[in-house]
Amino acid sequence: MKFTDRLLRMKPSATRATADKAAQLKSEGKRIISFTVGEPDFPSPEAANTAAIEAIRRGESHYTPTGGHKYLKEAIISYYKERHGVTYNPKEILAGAGAKPLIYEAIGTLVNPGSEVIIPTPAWVSYVEQIDVFDGKSVLVDTADSQFQLSLEAVERAITDKTAAIIVNSPQNPSGVIYSRKFMADLCRLALKRGFVVINDEIYERLTYGVRYVNPLADAPEARDAVLTVNGSSKAFAMTGWRLGYAMGPEALISKMATLQGHITSCPSSISQWATVGALKNAQADVEAMRDEYEKRMEFAYKELSSMPHISVTKPQGAFYFFIDVRSSFGKKSGETTITNDQSFCSALLDKGVALVPGVAFLSPGFARLSYACSMNTLKDGLGLMRSFLESLQ
Repeated sequence: MKFTDRLLRMKPSATRATADKAAQLKSEGKRIISFTVGEPDFPSPEAANTAAIEAIRRGESHYTPTGGHKYLKEAIISYYKERHGVTYNPKEILAGAGAKPLIYEAIGTLVNPGSEVIIPTPAWVSYVEQIDVFDGKSVLVDTADSQFQLSLEAVERAITDKTAAIIVNSPQNPSGVIYSRKFMADLCRLALKRGFVVINDEIYERLTYGVRYVNPLADAPEARDAVLTVNGSSKAFAMTGWRLGYAMGPEALISKMATLQGHITSCPSSISQWATVGALKNAQADVEAMRDEYEKRMEFAYKELSSMPHISVTKPQGAFYFFIDVRSSFGKKSGETTITNDQSFCSALLDKGVALVPGVAFLSPGFARLSYACSMNTLKDGLGLMRSFLESLQ
């Protein structure tokens, strides 16, 4: 049996691999506290559950239009108009089986072999792999030494005549930074001027602390032909398993993405669409309650992490991650193990019962991601073990 070169180039998701390793150790009877998976630990909102059950009872269990039914699109339109002051029409919206396949479809629509896509790093693990599937080239722009903030000048230096798109994620996984409104508006205007597309991944847009995220088209409406926004119900509404995302952008781009989607999934789950309608219409209070709890955890974890030796942290503005600089631990020993990089740091910490994701998985070696999408008790226990580990380094 022979496999394609593109598949052989593809690396498994490092976040999943780390989570699976932690789960394996747990199954062997070892006490492991895992901070690896970016999944809300809350149940889906009752409004979503109720809408799904009612849809099942109505018999809404058949194919819908490829891009989603009109009731979902109406709910998305209302949400974006009320929340961001940005108006879309139904032909500018495509619902899919999660945000991840929508980004894949956007890349498949925009990227030819040799096309370039600018990726600020650290970056979510799947962007580069998806670009590689379509024989595109990822142009990495490192932000690790600027507190993970991206500058317009750095983007301009990365642009060539092969640039097809830039993917920005704000609030960002893994750093938790939020790009400024001015930067995002200027970036969209630059994309319009230079002829590339901003793929704006705002899946964490409701999970912010002290800063309100606003869709960039609220400040740069003239650039809407150069912006594709991707969002979904997974993170804000704790609906990861429902697998429902949505993309909003120029009608021509949405239409081509829908053509690709039609040959992959036909349409997103009809029941998940109805659940998301229920969430968008009636679960805003649930979102705020979850956000408040994440903020409490973030403040607690930031205080703890800031006082630990051999690491440093930047306070997140959104999402539910810390991206921890572990470079000061290099050269130190945990027992007989010498820490030489972020992978050996995470391996040594895992031996002590705490699982983090190495920064190399996010194209930023020297760091490690900690997800605080877990209970406060779990956070306290895990951070206590982490402090003991760091204090024991020689």
